Amino acid sequence: ARRPPSAAGMSNGRPLSRDRGMLCKRPQPCTRVLHPAVIMDVALLTRSPKPVDEVPLDASGRPHPYILPPSFPGAYPTMAFVGPAAVAQASGLQPFMDFKLTVKYGGIANPPVKAAFREAGWRVTKGKRWVVCWGSIFTAAEFAGLHEFQRVNHFPGTWELGRKDNLYRNVAALKRTKGGGDVLSIVPRFFILPRDFDEFKADLDRHPGRLYIQKPVNSSRGRGVRVVVNPHEVPRDAKDILLQHYIDDPYTINGYKFDMRVYVAATCMDPLRVYIYCDGLARFA
Repeated sequence: ARRPPSAAGMSNGRPLSRDRGMLCKRPQPCTRVLHPAVIMDVALLTRSPKPVDEVPLDASGRPHPYILPPSFPGAYPTMAFVGPAAVAQASGLQPFMDFKLTVKYGGIANPPVKAAFREAGWRVTKGKRWVVCWGSIFTAAEFAGLHEFQRVNHFPGTWELGRKDNLYRNVAALKRTKGGGDVLSIVPRFFILPRDFDEFKADLDRHPGRLYIQKPVNSSRGRGVRVVVNPHEVPRDAKDILLQHYIDDPYTINGYKFDMRVYVAATCMDPLRVYIYCDGLARFA
């Protein structure tokens, strides 16, 4: 396998040699098999001091993806998601024109994600020749069948955090086994139905005026979340529902309830490697 050179792209003051567009091996060879998309010319590893005036287009008249140089020496370049091709071109990034980069979608529709890939010059495919698959979590067999160059948007075991029932169980188990005090006192009392129905009824009998909030265990973006006005009417056979004590006196800003989100991308679990997006999101209601 071959790796790109350092960000400088030089060896003893001379450009590294190339063979059919592939770069020579580094002093310590990399055992990771690289997709051709990350084996590229030295010029693609740094910003161009003199970008061309016109955005290059492919045979279909669409802009190419652009390359973002490595953030630190020894790292791989990545595909740029910086806006339209004209923005990437004006910032001095280099277009990647050697291979077609494809993304495959599955699961629920996600317009912002699709818009980002489309704007970045990626092509959509429904076949097996994809570089990125954005959709539902893979099975163990599907994970095992991935090529080294393929990327997916879920890591194995992600539902231990992504599903509300599993997340709450894990937080509760961690608090029982590790303590944590106020650090882990972040989840109000909850009941997962139908498993915890008897506990829920006992809690309701002790506090008949309490309000609960209902959440589907496997949903997102606030879908299906509602305040339970009549908790006595919750059926015993309710499935995949999480009931939780409603916080009726939350911390507010100028009288508005809010949540704050910080976006991170976990690219490796062992060793743990997490990238934090600088901008966050605050929602008020």
